[in-house]
Amino acid sequence: MKRFWFIFLATVFSLQMYAADAPKKNNLKTTVLSYITGSAKITYERALFEGQSVEFTAGVIGVGGDAKHNNPKGATTRLAYKWIFPFSYNSANPLNGFYVKPEVAYSKFDYDRSAGGIVQRDNISRAAIMGCVGWQWVKEWFVFDFYIGAGGAVGKNCPDNYYHGFVGLNPDSDVALTFGLKLGIAL
Repeated sequence: MKRFWFIFLATVFSLQMYAADAPKKNNLKTTVLSYITGSAKITYERALFEGQSVEFTAGVIGVGGDAKHNNPKGATTRLAYKWIFPFSYNSANPLNGFYVKPEVAYSKFDYDRSAGGIVQRDNISRAAIMGCVGWQWVKEWFVFDFYIGAGGAVGKNCPDNYYHGFVGLNPDSDVALTFGLKLGIAL
């Protein structure tokens, strides 16, 4: 965990040194709540056109807290395309404002599952397509991003209903829910 934070902070500070006064068209963010729930996620966002950007998130499952104590290990990824609402778009700050984004998420991990007093290693692989709305505030170099969304999911269900990138409505449901808070820097 210390190595992850060192690499993240070193990258942030080295990239920030090269940032100019021009409008910042890149964000590097981390999902704050993910560390509490057993994963570490980094998101890179790039402005493409006026009022549009693309986000890519990569995460390591098994880093951070694990409230269920089921020792998850794996990876998660997300890909999203953002449309920033015209009323909140500002060309001097192209990644700031209210947005809507379709998002694809995929998680694959192993975890310890207890069945009748016997602990077995189980494998989960699940994907989701979700529609999200959110608000991103960019002030000079600081980024605050909050979003919430829902959609559908396919793949193997997890009894805990948590897939380290989204949650299920219940263990047998194919409804996926997501929300998050990301903090980072504008580059």
